[in-house]
Amino acid sequence: MDRNMVKTIMKMVAAALVFCYALWNLSSLFRIVGGIAALLSPFLIGFCLAFILNVPLNLWEKKALKKVKISAKAKRAIGILLTFISVVLVIFLVIWLVVPQLVEAGESIGRQIPAAIERAEAFIHENVRDDTQIGMLLTQFGTNSEKLFEQMSEYMKESSSSILSTTVTVVSGTFGVLVNFFMGLIFAIYILAGKEKLSGQCRQVIQAFLPQRAAERIFYISGLTNQTFQKFITGQCLEAVILGTIFFVVLHIFRMPYIIPICVFIMLASLIPIVGAFMACIVGTLLILVVNPIQALGFLALFLVIQQIDGNLIYPHVVGNSVGLPSIWVFSAVLVGGKLFGVVGMIVFIPLCSVLYVLFRSEVKKRLPQKREKKI
Repeated sequence: MDRNMVKTIMKMVAAALVFCYALWNLSSLFRIVGGIAALLSPFLIGFCLAFILNVPLNLWEKKALKKVKISAKAKRAIGILLTFISVVLVIFLVIWLVVPQLVEAGESIGRQIPAAIERAEAFIHENVRDDTQIGMLLTQFGTNSEKLFEQMSEYMKESSSSILSTTVTVVSGTFGVLVNFFMGLIFAIYILAGKEKLSGQCRQVIQAFLPQRAAERIFYISGLTNQTFQKFITGQCLEAVILGTIFFVVLHIFRMPYIIPICVFIMLASLIPIVGAFMACIVGTLLILVVNPIQALGFLALFLVIQQIDGNLIYPHVVGNSVGLPSIWVFSAVLVGGKLFGVVGMIVFIPLCSVLYVLFRSEVKKRLPQKREKKI
């Protein structure tokens, strides 16, 4: 047997064994990957933020600051400053538009809760007595209305203590996320400030330690990754603005309540593929449900119609082939990315899987003619 064939068979057997072991110990593998991801999360967040913020930075440098006669370092510093100012202004605008109306909706719900509790208590006292059908049914199961009320009160007390502990856990977890995000933001600033120098240093290291063919392959993959990420982020932002504008016009025509917070939330949620649409639909329906249940059903119907139009007409033309992934791989990328890195992972893993998909597809197309030639 040919030596190359033996090496190929050994590599295939080793890869199959590793795959079977990983599949058999999938929970342990996810736990290890999650631990490594938690350890490296500030750096990973920094890289992701640098990729995202590089889009407005390029716009500022190539459009607004192109004809400004200053040094390259000064132009980069001003570009980073303008990028962060624009991002902060967008966040402030979102908060200013959404939070007051969300507070108003919460207050409206809070005003309706006491009346709903009174109606529930009246219904229970009227229908859950021992002489009613429900009361007799409870008696058959070895309980009565008084025991039921006692169990409900005990459950409410236990629930209040569990809610308190859950709140403490959420607050502490949020503090950890904010610390990682702040550290990642500082790391992203360093990357953006010297991205050309870092790129040149990486190219020199790769050329020094790897063969020329492998180095060229890495450079090709890096360029493809950067191009895919830039197109994806730009297309997603443009698609979010278009979708939010459509919803604003349609909801205004049908005189729906809470138009501005719903449209802003839809714009933000549309940046998260697949999952974002369901989140926006649920939040918008609940907000309108507080005011008018009939309009909530109308919003649900309008949302489904507009989502079909967006998925079949707007999204393919705006985002184009920047992703180029089949639907099942998009869904898988969202699940894996969300499991490992949360919302940022959902956004980043789609173009990342798109790059892997393009590389794998090109490798398959390159190998198929070789296999056919060997058969002939």
